Amino acid sequence: MGIRLYGTSYFDLQKDKTYIKLLNKAFKKYGINNPISRLSDYKYFKILKKAEKQIAKDFGCKEACVFSSGYLAGDCIRTYLLEIINKENSKIVYNKNFHPSWYDEKMIKISKNNIKRKNLFISNSLNSFFGIKENYLKYINKFKLIAIDVSHTAYIWNHKKEVNDNILFFGSLNKASAFPAGFIAGNKKNIKRIRQLAQYTTSTPPSVAFSSVFLKMKKQRKKQRKKLYKIMKVMDKLVKKKKSIFPIYNIGINNDKLYKKFIKANLEISYMPYPYKISKKYLRIILNSNLEKSNLLRLKITKQ
Repeated sequence: MGIRLYGTSYFDLQKDKTYIKLLNKAFKKYGINNPISRLSDYKYFKILKKAEKQIAKDFGCKEACVFSSGYLAGDCIRTYLLEIINKENSKIVYNKNFHPSWYDEKMIKISKNNIKRKNLFISNSLNSFFGIKENYLKYINKFKLIAIDVSHTAYIWNHKKEVNDNILFFGSLNKASAFPAGFIAGNKKNIKRIRQLAQYTTSTPPSVAFSSVFLKMKKQRKKQRKKLYKIMKVMDKLVKKKKSIFPIYNIGINNDKLYKKFIKANLEISYMPYPYKISKKYLRIILNSNLEKSNLLRLKITKQ
């Protein structure tokens, strides 16, 4: 069996025995899905409310809401921000490294001229492809509201240290925490209005079964995060880095020879274009918490 060094299941919970056991029990009790809108009084929606409270607590926020996907959470954020700029004389500003799938024609790239208190700012907490942390904290008091996509850093970083009433955290929970859902977390005023939008009220919410398992996996997430950081230290020594902030390592561009060496050594890695299909291909190693030191020592890395 090959050693998997790709994919963004950072805690590798799909192989966790506790996770699988809890999920099987939850499916038997609640069913696989719940195709019903939030406008109903479905009795098991109280579990979704508990999940929302836990997410808010985990991010140090007052409130949170969950969606069936990170994409839907992002779409809801966009609707909310567009509503604000239509009411006020403001603009949506985004940083150059923001994920291209979120781009809207009403958004403008950040510059010295549009850092204004009335404007709204969209940022990645991390450029996941290149592992660069965005320094959005310096903009907290310079914009009316900052929306931060934390899909790749949720439950890997401690975002509690970054909490501010000007911030809305949003994104997918499907990566590290293996919860197929999206979320938005922030202050009471913003979340109250977001809960009134159609993306929240009328769309199918996340699975109750997965929500119940998410609530029971708190200790396991902490355990896996510690293991992930240990394996990152091993990788840092191999690539001669002082300290990585994220378990993604870019090691080459259009490097077919090196890719073939990895395949021959039975190491499965990521080799894909970014950000578009026509872009150059990047060779990446993505770590997960269940890798062993011996797995990484099989690598012979030559950076391009």
